[in-house]
Amino acid sequence: TAPSAAPAVPAITVIVMKGDTQLCKITLESETTTTETTTPSLRGLSIHPSQEYVIILTQNRVYIYAVDGQQLITYFQSPSSASEYQCGKIHPDGLIYCAITSEGALDLWDFKNQSLASTMNSNNNNKTDAITSVTFSPNGYHLATVSSSATTVWDLKKQASIATLPAPADNSDSNNNNNNEAMMSNIQCCTFDPSGKYLAYANEQTTIITTVKEWGITAKLSCAETGTPAAGGGGGGATSISWTMKKAGNQNNDDGPSKQNDAKEEWIIMTKQNERAVRIYGSQS
Repeated sequence: TAPSAAPAVPAITVIVMKGDTQLCKITLESETTTTETTTPSLRGLSIHPSQEYVIILTQNRVYIYAVDGQQLITYFQSPSSASEYQCGKIHPDGLIYCAITSEGALDLWDFKNQSLASTMNSNNNNKTDAITSVTFSPNGYHLATVSSSATTVWDLKKQASIATLPAPADNSDSNNNNNNEAMMSNIQCCTFDPSGKYLAYANEQTTIITTVKEWGITAKLSCAETGTPAAGGGGGGATSISWTMKKAGNQNNDDGPSKQNDAKEEWIIMTKQNERAVRIYGSQS
């Protein structure tokens, strides 16, 4: 007899853990658009700031599940059948989800009204240079997006882009973009610091830090500053950036008991694909 067919494997399986406890397991097997039924592809995954919902982004939809996985609250269908969602991010207040298409449209979904609030357009229809990363500032005023060739800052109140950030290559010290200057390419990621004062963006060779509202180059970590990288690693670039803040701790005092120090120290943590290292830079570095 012919062997039985293997059971269908869900296209997406999401498991939500809290410590060692599994809260839920969510599976997505297919999506139906206005023209066809497709296999979903995972493009983003978030926990809502309230920790009550799981947000799953696919190429066509934004799904909102209860965190226990037992109920699909709702989903948002991409208004465009001609382009796919590439990446997304939840706003810090949990009221807006930004989903970005392959044609550079930023769809802002309203959680409360469960509708599309607005769309901002990057005028970038080049799918080979599509936006691949997005991040909100901690206060929620700004949004930053990254494509291979540019980092763009958006003002949510103005509903418009307000800056395209300078990205000179390692051998240039200029803050200005011009046609004669070698520019960074293959930009991978960006993130705001916890205070909202700075934004970092990087490719595999260079990380640039800019000051919010000034948007020039505040600091640059490059191969030239960190030493020539060995094959397969090193340098001042990253494919992933995490920026964290912690209290500096207690100050020891030789003349009496230790005093509480309310100062805070920021660390920027960078990792690079195919590199067996995590680089950590402190605020005093």
